Amino acid sequence: MNQLTMSVPNDNSTPAFIFGVAEGTAYDSLSREAKGGWLNLDIINGKPVSQRTSSPLDTLSLSGKWFGEEGMTSIDKLRDIKNKFQPVLLTDNYGYNLGLWKIMQVTEKQSRIIDDGTAMVTDFSLQLEEFANA
Repeated sequence: MNQLTMSVPNDNSTPAFIFGVAEGTAYDSLSREAKGGWLNLDIINGKPVSQRTSSPLDTLSLSGKWFGEEGMTSIDKLRDIKNKFQPVLLTDNYGYNLGLWKIMQVTEKQSRIIDDGTAMVTDFSLQLEEFANA
């Protein structure tokens, strides 16, 4: 995937956020974690017993660098979406629906600050967790 679109379903007041090179909002890395849903129970005088449980929610992490004033504006847009407290719909550049996700954390680190307070480099990370109540 080289482009992701994040939108708030049923909310026409919030524009979709596109992670992509053309928009100046590309991401460097994406990692998705899907755990197996197993629990180990310790027993006396033996190895732990594995017990199947429900599947935990998947997590998705994006990170990268954005540049100039556009980077700072992009972080603000992500915070605005997070502050809606609504699940977001993710789709890739092929139109594949990745499902609904909750924004758990938006992190930024500004560097190379110029005299007007603009960060020339903004490192960002975004932590998402699967939304399973739909």
